[in-house]
Amino acid sequence: MAILIIAEKPSVAEDVARVLGANEKNPCYWHGTDIFVTWAIGHLLELQSPEEYDDKYRRWSLEHLPIIPDEFVSKPKSQSSRKKQLKGILTILKKEGIDEIVNVCDAAREGELIFSEIIKHSGTEVNCTRMWLQSMTAAAIQKAYDERRPAAEYSGLRDAAVARAEADWLIGMSGSRAITIRLPNERDRSPYSVGRVQTPTLAILVDRELSHLSHIPEPFWTIKADLISDAASWTATWGRNSGKNPERITTSDELAEVQAALEGEGACEVMESKKERQEYSPLSFDLTTLQRHGSNLWRWSAKYTLDIAQTLYEEYKLITYPRT
Repeated sequence: MAILIIAEKPSVAEDVARVLGANEKNPCYWHGTDIFVTWAIGHLLELQSPEEYDDKYRRWSLEHLPIIPDEFVSKPKSQSSRKKQLKGILTILKKEGIDEIVNVCDAAREGELIFSEIIKHSGTEVNCTRMWLQSMTAAAIQKAYDERRPAAEYSGLRDAAVARAEADWLIGMSGSRAITIRLPNERDRSPYSVGRVQTPTLAILVDRELSHLSHIPEPFWTIKADLISDAASWTATWGRNSGKNPERITTSDELAEVQAALEGEGACEVMESKKERQEYSPLSFDLTTLQRHGSNLWRWSAKYTLDIAQTLYEEYKLITYPRT
C-alpha cells in the first residue's frame, strides 16, 4: 500500500514530508516508506478559453454572446514549471501503485479546488482523503494525518470554489467581449477587462469619485459646551435626537433658535450617572480584520499583510492558517 499526499506549495510539502518520514528528495516529490509527498504550485490547471470550445469564438461578435459551454473543461496551465509539476504528479499516480491520495492543500475552498482539478484531470479512481491542516507545527501535522477524513466530506467547499471559478469565467469572457465590441478603444484597440469582482469594485470607486466631484460645500454650525464636575471635565456637543449629522446646524434661523433655547432660564440640565460594565476581550483576527488593522496602523497593503501572515504560518509556525 502506498499513499500520495498532495500539498498546495513546496514549503508545506517539505514540512509534511519531514514529519511523516519522507526524507528522500526528488525533483517533484519527497519519498519515504510507502509514502510520497508532492505539491502543486497554486492552480496547475485552468478553464479552457472560448475558442477551445468552438473555433467560431476566435472572432469577437455580439451574435455569439453569452458564451456558455455545455460542460466546462480544464487544461494544464501554460507555465513550464506548472506543466512539469503536473506531469510529475501524474507519473507517480501511474507508476507507483498508489492506494490512497491525501489532500493537504490549504484548508479552504481554493485548496479543495486545486486538489480536485488534479484528481479529475488524472482520471484516477483511487480513494481520496483529507488532512485538514490549520497549523504547521509537527504535532498538528501528525494529528491531521492520523485523523484524515474522506474527501467527500468537504465536497461543499469544492463545489463553492467550482461555482466561483465558473462564474468568473462566464462573466469575464462574455462581459469583456460585449464591452470591448460596444465601446471600442480608439487609442490602442486593446480589449476591456470585465470581472465579477473587479467591475463592481471599480463602480464603487467611480461612484465615490463622482460624489466628490459633484459635492457643493455648505456652511454649518455646531454648539459645544465645556462641562465640569467634581471628578472630571469634558466638552459636550449639542445634537438632535436623530437624523444624519445630528450635531450640525445648517441655517442661521435654526442657529438663533437653538441659541435662544439654550440661553433661556432652566434650559439645561446636566445629569451624571455611573455603572459598572463587563467588557469581553476582542475576538481573534480573521484575514479581513487583520488587513484592515494593518492598513490603519501602518498603511500596509492587503497583500503585504497577507504575505506576512502566510510567512508566520508556514515558516515560523506562529499562527494558524490565515485565510479562514
